[in-house]
Amino acid sequence: MGSPHENVNVTVEFFGSARLAVGQPEARLEVPSKSNVGIISRILVGELPGLRGIVVDDTGALLSSHTLSIGGTIFLDDSLIELNDGDRMLLFSSQMGG
Repeated sequence: MGSPHENVNVTVEFFGSARLAVGQPEARLEVPSKSNVGIISRILVGELPGLRGIVVDDTGALLSSHTLSIGGTIFLDDSLIELNDGDRMLLFSSQMGG
C-alpha cells in the first residue's frame, strides 16, 4: 500500500467560488496515493478547467485564497501525504469576509 505509482480515487467537494466555477458540488478524481497540494491542484484544473484563474493559477498551483483539506482536518501543503481510496477532500476559500 502507498507505492508512489499507485493511484487512488478521491472525491473533492467544492464550496463557494470553486463550486460556482465548476457548476457541481463535487468531483471524483484518480490521483497518486502519495500526493500534495500541487499534484492535486494540477489534476483538478486538468479535469475541471473552470477552476483556472479562480482557484488555480496558470502554473497549476492552488491560489493562496483557497485551501484543500482531507475531511476538513488535514490541510494539504507541499509535503507528500498518503491518500487512501475513498478519501473525501474539501476545496474552499481560506479568506474570510466581514
